[in-house]
Amino acid sequence: MRPLAADALEQFGVSPESFRLVNFGYNCTYRIVTKDGQLLGLRINLSSKRTPANLRAEVQWLRALNEQTDLRVPQPFLTAAGNEFAEVYLPDSDQPVSAVLYRWLPGNTLPDEPTKTQLRAMGEAIAKMHDFAEHWQPTGEAELQNIADPMQGTPNYILNGDARISSELRDLVSASLQKIEAVFASLRERAQLKPIHADLHAGNGLWLDGLLSVIDFDDSGLGFELQDLAISIFYMRENTKREKYFLEGYAAIRPLPVFEQHELEALLASRNILLLSDLMITTNAEMIEFLPTYLERTKLRLGNYLSTGQYLLIK
Repeated sequence: MRPLAADALEQFGVSPESFRLVNFGYNCTYRIVTKDGQLLGLRINLSSKRTPANLRAEVQWLRALNEQTDLRVPQPFLTAAGNEFAEVYLPDSDQPVSAVLYRWLPGNTLPDEPTKTQLRAMGEAIAKMHDFAEHWQPTGEAELQNIADPMQGTPNYILNGDARISSELRDLVSASLQKIEAVFASLRERAQLKPIHADLHAGNGLWLDGLLSVIDFDDSGLGFELQDLAISIFYMRENTKREKYFLEGYAAIRPLPVFEQHELEALLASRNILLLSDLMITTNAEMIEFLPTYLERTKLRLGNYLSTGQYLLIK
């Protein structure tokens, strides 16, 4: 991967003093130290389903958030030719993959159990993004991906006959999706589509000197406010106090979207199904090893959701 990273950096006009791999999974991320001492982050989109128009919109949104809000989010760079992303080629492939470059944000990843202050900061950050999204639109050939559906615009790899999915789990997923799709249909009738982060959890937050930075906008797209909140709450559901502090932070900036509890529960189940679908096609060895555990947990969680109406992270 280093030759690809070097190729991308050359397109951005960056002369690296050093660069090292810091993440290899869904995508590939390098931490760059330039010869003049800047710290940068290079993301090579190995598995991203983003179109060139989607990537342009992501970069435009982040540039606008940097310039027009007090949010701490990655600051993107343009290539030497003025493009939002570089294109590089994997060995033995004639299809390019994209690469984006950002200023490296300092800080430590939030702990698995964030503090009350950190949870409120996460809620505040999403609220500020939603506020800004009320009046922001991409320009030119940029277009945000529409992710306002249970699978966020991707295929469902759970219901395609894969032998790893039991008939019991397949039935649970199908029954859950009927309820989830009804919630999305209701949201489409009454709620505004807007840019959302769609993946804000502890692993995508950095903390330094009491301030939060939000990273990893690779899943962002056009969705609903409640959908964005549910995605974050999915990772908190084991502790309802965390959920409460998160929503308090949001409400301190802007009113919570109007919703019924069953709608939130459906969107939590939706997140579970989407992540399982992604796991079904992963080539990451660690994730493949984790799949049997996630399959069993999904069966318990969706069973509980369908029988009680509550999505609980039963282990």
